[in-house]
Amino acid sequence: NGALYPPGDPREGTRVANFFDCYDMCKPSFCCIHDSLDEVHSPSCSQTADNCELYYPCYVIWWKLSDTIGPATYLRVEQDEPFYDGLDFEFLREDFEEDEEFFQQLFAHHFDGEVPITDDTFENEANWT
Repeated sequence: NGALYPPGDPREGTRVANFFDCYDMCKPSFCCIHDSLDEVHSPSCSQTADNCELYYPCYVIWWKLSDTIGPATYLRVEQDEPFYDGLDFEFLREDFEEDEEFFQQLFAHHFDGEVPITDDTFENEANWT
């Protein structure tokens, strides 16, 4: 969808279909897409939340945040598609710092322990299974 926000809108000229708007709307649904056993840092809601099915369009956001080069923290976010215009790692880094709960949800769902996730978690070769 190449539609743009109309004149007079604070986002005038920006594509209506864009990563940033979808990311903000989809963040609450991340617990729907995994079955982590970690009840502290990445509790799953896939079996309990009634509205998980309604978030199916968010797959494009979760796919992008799973696009890595090596360990999960090595995100490869830049992409030459209009939907991703302006997306760079700095945007996500800042968001992860501001929203620690989502950061833990995103990265801790790969692990079943209830230990906070840090860069060291992904650099530890014992976790590379």
